[in-house]
Amino acid sequence: MLSINKRRILTTASIVFSLFITEQVIEGIIQRVNYGDPGKINSIINKQTDKEIMIWGASSAEVNISPYKIENATGKTCFNMGLDGTNIDQYDGLLKYFLSYTDSCKKLIIALDIHGGLAKREQVYNLYCWLHHMDQDQIFESIYNIDKSMALKSKYVPFYNLTLYNKHALPYIKKTIKNVIQQKNESYDFPDNGYVASEKNIPDDMTWDENINILISDTTINKLKKIIMIAEEKQIQTYIVITPCLNKGYILLNNRKAFISSIEALSNIGAKVLDLSSSYISENPDYFYDNIHLNKKGSEAFTDLLISKIEH
Repeated sequence: MLSINKRRILTTASIVFSLFITEQVIEGIIQRVNYGDPGKINSIINKQTDKEIMIWGASSAEVNISPYKIENATGKTCFNMGLDGTNIDQYDGLLKYFLSYTDSCKKLIIALDIHGGLAKREQVYNLYCWLHHMDQDQIFESIYNIDKSMALKSKYVPFYNLTLYNKHALPYIKKTIKNVIQQKNESYDFPDNGYVASEKNIPDDMTWDENINILISDTTINKLKKIIMIAEEKQIQTYIVITPCLNKGYILLNNRKAFISSIEALSNIGAKVLDLSSSYISENPDYFYDNIHLNKKGSEAFTDLLISKIEH
């Protein structure tokens, strides 16, 4: 019979082995996701997305700018890399990684909404999209700058990542497993080149917060500066676009002029700054479904306006 100590060792080894296999399987599945925001991130890490015009930003890029309209107007290939809830403070490492390999990109459009575009993140958004890429130095640095403790534990504490995957990862895991079992095509699937159109309209009972102070982080501004300089070294023209804000909400922003001035200063290092936060788009509530997000009708009108401002 096995001694108690040997049984304990075998039990511990079995648990460790099970945790190791579970972690490897989950990360392997997430790495194979080929759609949505996790798929976008995977496509960059795997160097599978590289267009002549690249649109980066949070949801204010993802839902507000149509790459197809830009392609039709310019004759250049275009992709929308907008990531929901994720401003440049979090995705700057991914963008640096993209800039390190791109051969095609000639124009880089960075869309910033006036509410959160320059904010310093307090926590990582949709962490499950990033955990399996922590071995990439640029990704790790971005996550570390937001949450040092979590980033270090994620990278160096065995099985810690198993505690970080949440319910939002489950649909991607289930669908990817199903696709693997059915041997479906695993090529990246972005039907609208990363653009996510919305048919929603602004609610009649929408309320407006008064006396809002926009968050303006020097750290985030410095990250923008670094991106602009890296792009310039590769002869890529950067456009910093402040996306529309509905006028009713725009006038309640106390320090909007300071935000715009911070962005306009980036023109001194080679960026072309397009302040479209309060254009004719902002005057029409029918174009919006909330204060900063456009519906399909609004995004098409805004994309036309953006095209008119971009050098073809």
